[in-house]
Amino acid sequence: MRHSLIYIIDMIQVFGLAAFALVCIIGAIANKAWWHIGTAAMLFVLAAASFADAKKEEAEQNGINL
Repeated sequence: MRHSLIYIIDMIQVFGLAAFALVCIIGAIANKAWWHIGTAAMLFVLAAASFADAKKEEAEQNGINL
C-alpha cells in the first residue's frame, strides 16, 4: 500500500512531537524542571491530534468514510 504525502508528513509529526515530549519528561525528572510536565502534555495532545489526522487521511485514501 502506498501512502499519500499528507499521511507521511502527519506520521513524521507524530514521531517528532512524541520524541520532544519524552525529552521534556526526562528533563522534568532529571533536572526537576516541573514546568516541562505541562509542555510534555501539550506535545502528547498535539501528537494524538496529528495521529488522528493521519488515520483519517489513510481512511480517505482507502475509500472508507469515517
